[in-house]
Amino acid sequence: LGIDDQLVFADEALPPWVNHNGKLHPLPKGLGGKGPQGQLELVFGRNGVLKFGFIGDLLSWPGKIRAAIGALLGHEPPPTDKEETIREWVTRILGEE
Repeated sequence: LGIDDQLVFADEALPPWVNHNGKLHPLPKGLGGKGPQGQLELVFGRNGVLKFGFIGDLLSWPGKIRAAIGALLGHEPPPTDKEETIREWVTRILGEE
């Protein structure tokens, strides 16, 4: 495509962000550790899922509750007859957000 000189890469030491309705929201991010320690960091760390769920305002409370239930009990399986879009995946996991 000839755009190599235009690529900008993020600092992987920082949490990823998403812009929604003109506001930046940090997304959960662990330190990249493998195994149980990495999973604990992703959930309980300073940029972890729990902080994102309780303090973050990217998701509505119904979306947070649906995500938590899905994490504990599992989510509805994806369709088998077609590949789902990112929007369809988010809606299946979190509902209409």
